[in-house]
Amino acid sequence: MSLKRVGLMKRYRGFSTLLDSFRKIGLLSSVPINREIGSWEEFLAVSAQGIAGGKALKGGDMGSVLRDVLGPAQAETEEALQWSVSPISLGLS
Repeated sequence: MSLKRVGLMKRYRGFSTLLDSFRKIGLLSSVPINREIGSWEEFLAVSAQGIAGGKALKGGDMGSVLRDVLGPAQAETEEALQWSVSPISLGLS
């Protein structure tokens, strides 16, 4: 197997793992949100309510929710989320 192919397989595996993490925290849910969402932070909190037993989440709760649900994948998922969202608003820093 060529080095180029091995590199592509690693990237695909990492992307697949990241998408699975997004699915686990509710970001890829097909359940409609029946209210207006004003920000990415609010979308993340509303999406994650399903995994928190329907409990309303605040920014500071997100780090513990990610730890509980994702385990070792938490760090990589947080890094990906921080590309779009301020870490302070998520309570991750």
